[in-house]
Amino acid sequence: MKLKANPGALFTVFILILMVGLVMTAKQWQFQARLFPWSIGIPTMLLCFLQLGLDLFRNRNEDEDLAGVMDLPVDRSVPVRVVIQRAVNIFSWIFGLYACIWIIGFILSVPLFLLLYLRLQAGESWKVAVTYMVVMMVFMVGVFEMVLHIPWPPGLIDAPQALILGLVERYLSSMVPI
Repeated sequence: MKLKANPGALFTVFILILMVGLVMTAKQWQFQARLFPWSIGIPTMLLCFLQLGLDLFRNRNEDEDLAGVMDLPVDRSVPVRVVIQRAVNIFSWIFGLYACIWIIGFILSVPLFLLLYLRLQAGESWKVAVTYMVVMMVFMVGVFEMVLHIPWPPGLIDAPQALILGLVERYLSSMVPI
């Protein structure tokens, strides 16, 4: 096996150093505070070690190195006008999500975004879109509210989010005897 340094290996080392710093810094924090950095940092470190091994020891010829520069080939047959329309479309969806989060908060915006995107943009049926919306809402409330107890930042109009969180709180308190 021949050791071969390349730009990909240097990038992997850079990310690995960042993740080691993240994990080591979070080590001093309380458990709940370090849970998120560790849940991201530790798996990323493991994947970086794997990628570094692949970067350093994989045998490649020069053509394979050039082929890996871009993930997707550029389709030059698509007119520039269409490319711009598509870019404006996706950025409109993204900025719309951000605006919705700012106005009504995360807990309603993300499922609502998923519903509208699947139905209007992806052309899915209402049944599929509503099913995914409900699954997303249950996932968000279940993981971030009930398990991790993450505080939700309020939107400009906080009443709907406060109502949902109040219902979840009442449901949880009715399940746990005091």
